[in-house]
Amino acid sequence: MIPFPDQWAFLASIRRLSYAEITTFLGISNKQIGIPGVKRSGMIDISTLQTLARSKNILDIDRHYGLIIVDECHHGSAVSFEGVLKLFSTRVMLGLTATPFRKDGDQAIFHMQCGPIRHQMKGPEDSTLTNKRVVVRESHFRMPPESPPQSPIHEVWNQLILDKNRLELISNDIIAAIQSGQFPLILSERKDHLERLYSLVQQKSADTAFKGFLLFGNMGKKERKRIMVGLAQCLEQKEKPCLFSTGSLIGEGFDLPELDTLILAMPISFKGRIIQYVGRINRISQGKSAATVYDYVDINLGLTISMFRKRLPAYKKLGYTVEAPPNTKVSELIKRTRKMNINA
Repeated sequence: MIPFPDQWAFLASIRRLSYAEITTFLGISNKQIGIPGVKRSGMIDISTLQTLARSKNILDIDRHYGLIIVDECHHGSAVSFEGVLKLFSTRVMLGLTATPFRKDGDQAIFHMQCGPIRHQMKGPEDSTLTNKRVVVRESHFRMPPESPPQSPIHEVWNQLILDKNRLELISNDIIAAIQSGQFPLILSERKDHLERLYSLVQQKSADTAFKGFLLFGNMGKKERKRIMVGLAQCLEQKEKPCLFSTGSLIGEGFDLPELDTLILAMPISFKGRIIQYVGRINRISQGKSAATVYDYVDINLGLTISMFRKRLPAYKKLGYTVEAPPNTKVSELIKRTRKMNINA
């Protein structure tokens, strides 16, 4: 940390650092931590960007700092957050992010706030994980015959999460992962999808001790804490649980290093999300040397094929080997995509 004599401010999109972690790291007391617009501490002030954006007296607070640290600074392109950052006066603004790009292409906005990329950290997990692979599964899901040729994407997802064969395929992989001693994280953007998968895995695991946990963003703090305590107890007892959660909750600010398997239950395309989600299983943990991603390609839909093609460069960037059964449609798709990328 740069030893500026002036006061610091730490701004985040979500509150993920506890005061205990901050005081331990900096060697300070709770009294030395303040909140912009509420109490200036003389050392470091902490707030979320959402809190400041909602503040009615944002223009009245003292906004002069020697150093401002913006965590997950790619959110600075959002109109409300950009407006907050513009108000602060500082000698140095430091932005931190694992994904210095946005799906909407507006990364230039947060670069104007925080400047260009000055340094890229290489995680220690790059050297500790010796086996990083993506297992590609071929799904034969089709839209119902009565559906229009160009169905709205929400309607495609509504049908996809109900497909019995696809649910069977994913649930079998979850069970196989648990039985082989892995700790899987099952991600989907639909709560009802996760609940179906949870129930299916639970039914198939009736003869064994199934330790599954559902974690959603609309749960209260007490409920989330209960789930995290339950996960910790399973790990202490050398039991391998599985966690079902939405990508919006897990993508940022979630740290459970024991996770070693990622089940991508719904298609995604943005490389930033791939980097965030795969990052959940890339963390260092004692005895962990492998990380596995299960990717499901719905081979009969042009939309999902296109999304899969966009995922492949992200896997390559993260150092993952992509595996698919030989002589299948998906293996041929991978070959063609790689050839296109080489010739591009």
